[in-house]
Formats: sequence, structure tokens, C-alpha cells
Amino acid sequence: MAVEPLVGLSDVRFGYGNNQVLDSVSFEVGREEIVVIVGPSGCGKSTTLNLVAGLLPCQNGKIEVGGRPPGNPDIVLGYMFQDLRLLPWKSVIDNVAFGLAARRVSENERLSVAKRYIDLLGLTGFEKHYPNRLSGGMQQRVCIGRAFAMNPDLLLMDEPFKSVDAQLRLYLLELFSNIWQRSPKGVIFVTHDTQEAVLLGDRIIVYTKRPVRVKATFEIDRPQSMRKATDPDLRDTEAQILALLYEERAALPNTLEDEDKEGVQIEQEIECHAVGNGLSTSLSV
Repeated sequence: MAVEPLVGLSDVRFGYGNNQVLDSVSFEVGREEIVVIVGPSGCGKSTTLNLVAGLLPCQNGKIEVGGRPPGNPDIVLGYMFQDLRLLPWKSVIDNVAFGLAARRVSENERLSVAKRYIDLLGLTGFEKHYPNRLSGGMQQRVCIGRAFAMNPDLLLMDEPFKSVDAQLRLYLLELFSNIWQRSPKGVIFVTHDTQEAVLLGDRIIVYTKRPVRVKATFEIDRPQSMRKATDPDLRDTEAQILALLYEERAALPNTLEDEDKEGVQIEQEIECHAVGNGLSTSLSV
């Protein structure tokens, strides 16, 4: 646990009307730590990210980012959503540099930074291409570059690789890890993929079903560069996480389909709230 956490949630509760989503959720994230959140579908993982980002109000409990409530202008925040959100009318280099342009960084500097990440992500030669001319994996790499180009203090990642196949996911995780090790920062990474969790997370937080509490926490004290999916200890940790998730799934009512639909509806309400309130210029999308 970091002595001076970048993010702190203490006894956080959140809900919509009679629908309680989070119930007494507490955890911290260090300034150079990757915390992964896993939990049942629709339980409130994305809601947690939106609370930390300041896109939703904290109803009860306490959330601090950089020692202040969410929205702290001194904290540069990056956000990778489930969908890519690349700007189709902008080239690769302009998409990567987009967050820097929003922060009014000079053109020369932002193009220099964007070019560096394009090189690191193996996209050299595609700087002037538009998103519709790229493969899905290349588009994902552009999103990674855009997030890191801003040099955020905190990076929120909401299942960014869920749409790709297993082989490509491992490749993207490796790229992400390599860049993160060059420029470590606080990360909250939401996923349903337990393999993804053990390969990337310094700490893994397992959520219960709604209303959410923290069911368990796992720590992996080994650099990402020294982890392999076939490592026996990682597979054992993954099996323990899966067992906990199965417990939560078994505890769900028979109306599981309705529970999932309700979770989707909650996230749609969050999206409408975020769009209605706009995004801070320190928030990279």
C-alpha cells in the first residue's frame, strides 16, 4: 500500500433511487500502482471509475484524488473507455495528440510527443492514416498512445481490450505494460478477464454483486515483465479469483438477465450524465 495514495475511496456509497450500486467501498491507489477491479457483470465497476473521474457525484463516503475531491485541476486524468472514441476525421498523429491540443500544448511539442508514442507502439508509417484505414488492433494502439501522450497522473481504463481476441489482447497488454514501465503512473483498470487481471495488476480488487462491497484483495509482488500466463502461482491466483466470482454469480437471483439489463441501464444513465456535464480539458477520451 502506498504511503501517500494518489486515489482514496473511503466508505463510498452510491445508487440511483432505490437501486443501491456501491455499498461501503474502500480502497486506495498509489501514484505508480496498477489496481485492477474485477466483479460480476453490471455490478458497478464502471460506476466506480466515473465517481473517481468526477463524472458522478459522491453521495456518501469520501473520494480523494491527489488529496482533493474528484475534479482536482492539478491532477491530469486519462480515461480509456470500452469503445475506442477515435475521431474519424483526424489522422493517427492528430488523434494521439488530441488531449495535448485540448490542454493548449504548442503544436511542435504535441506532435513530437505523439510521434514518440507512435514509434513505441509500432505505428510508424501510419501517422497520416485515418482510423477507418486501420485494423482493430492498430486502433487500440492509437488509443493507448493518446492516453499516455498526456502524461496523466491517473489513468482510468474501462475494459479497453474487451473487443479483441485473446492473442491480440495479450499483445496489447504487453505494449501497455512496456510503456507504463517507462512512465509509471496510477492506474485503475476494470476488466472481466481474470488472466488480464493477474498479468497486469499490482493489486486486484474483487467486487461482490450489487450492492457492491470489496470481497477480496490480491497482491502480486512481481513486475509485469516477469509474469507469464503459464506461471503456476498466477494461475493459482486466477483460480482463486474465479472461485470468488462464481460464488457471487451463484448468489444472484434467478432474474439474472434482468440484473444484467439493469446494470446496462445504469451505465447508460452515467453516460448521459457525463455527456450532459461535458469533460474537463484534463480528461483524455
